[in-house]
Amino acid sequence: KFLPGQFMVLTGSPGTGKSTFADFIAIRLLQLYGWRCALYSPEKRPVRNHYAELEAKLLGYNIHDRVRVSDGNHERCKRYLDENIFHIGGDIRNDMDTILHTARQMKLKHGIRMLLIDPFAYIDLSHESGVTDYEKINQNIKALAKFSADEELLTILVAHPRKPTLLASGRYAMPTLYDINGSSMFYNLCDTGIILHRDETINRVVVYVEKVRDQPRMGSIGHCAICFDAESGRYNISHEDKQPNGTVRYIDYDINHKIWLPSPDGVEQTLEFDAPSTEEPNCPF
Repeated sequence: KFLPGQFMVLTGSPGTGKSTFADFIAIRLLQLYGWRCALYSPEKRPVRNHYAELEAKLLGYNIHDRVRVSDGNHERCKRYLDENIFHIGGDIRNDMDTILHTARQMKLKHGIRMLLIDPFAYIDLSHESGVTDYEKINQNIKALAKFSADEELLTILVAHPRKPTLLASGRYAMPTLYDINGSSMFYNLCDTGIILHRDETINRVVVYVEKVRDQPRMGSIGHCAICFDAESGRYNISHEDKQPNGTVRYIDYDINHKIWLPSPDGVEQTLEFDAPSTEEPNCPF
């Protein structure tokens, strides 16, 4: 589940789509629950390209597909993003204090409910002198966890793991939250920890929930395979189907291409999944 004040850490093996998955969560929480979001995504530059990815998730198709994406829906989507998704960037300093100060101002001005920082590696630590990098990282994680609780914002931090370990089988070992480059505090201070890892035996990316601080109210430890639609940038769950001979195959649930925008008269269009409007939204698949 997702809750204002929650500090969530997302990591994963290289090439598993951590940034795309985090963006999908942000868009889904906006679409289902109206949670406005501030994004600090320095890897997604220029910003117009990032907007194009977010638009595809909302419209169900790549925005350059002019057969399926009309000019009218394209303009509606641009306005919707301008009103609900706010980028932290430009010429501001990229230290944690400045980013959190900007997010606080966006909460006051725009009513954001969520902050997404992707990735932590871009946070500037050089302004803090006289301490080791380990101590600097710890200070930044503590500041982020405190900010989430004080401001009652859901904060998702995307962090890269250390160089993956190559197993004797030739596959890479799944990273853990303790493998995030720099500090064990990523695990110790987060409320929820999620890992993305490609399981070569089933040819699927699997989402592992490695830590949930408040079980069972906020969820539980577990995992599920997911499928991805490159055309829209959307995800869905892969269903585990056990065969009579004992083998298991995975069937991808369909990913629909409905428009996830309020209709012009302000009434929400039909959603792909039923989801009650609560203070603790469930997994947004």
